[in-house]
Amino acid sequence: MNYKKQWTILAISVISLQSFFINTAIADSAAPAHVEAIKGSELSRVTLSEQAFKRIDIKTTQVQELASDGVAQKQKTIPYASVLYDKHGKTWAYVKTKTRTFVRQSIGIVRIDGDQAILSNGPAIGTNVVTVGVAELFGSETGIGH
Repeated sequence: MNYKKQWTILAISVISLQSFFINTAIADSAAPAHVEAIKGSELSRVTLSEQAFKRIDIKTTQVQELASDGVAQKQKTIPYASVLYDKHGKTWAYVKTKTRTFVRQSIGIVRIDGDQAILSNGPAIGTNVVTVGVAELFGSETGIGH
């Protein structure tokens, strides 16, 4: 009789542990974002799961070249919606590096013209920058809001 109780307790323990590890694996595989530190940098690469990418509905546009009156050189411009200010007032934009993968890049702003930010430095012309989902990417990267 004593052995029967011990085997029952052992079986319940094994099933409980197995259930715990299966649920943990499912939760880990369903993480909305994978954040990977970029060596030699304070920045991270944020890769969204397919579900998170759809849920956030990330939108991007290309960095454009703008010819301004009275300015000899053409300037780079991005939508103001792409601009992120950190707690120190530094300006950033998220660039798309691969499918569902984004990296924050430092930008310099000359001026804001309506809904456009005119850049002194930043991503190359033609680079895809995030216009919708900037705050969500920053939260995923830094852990803010989690």
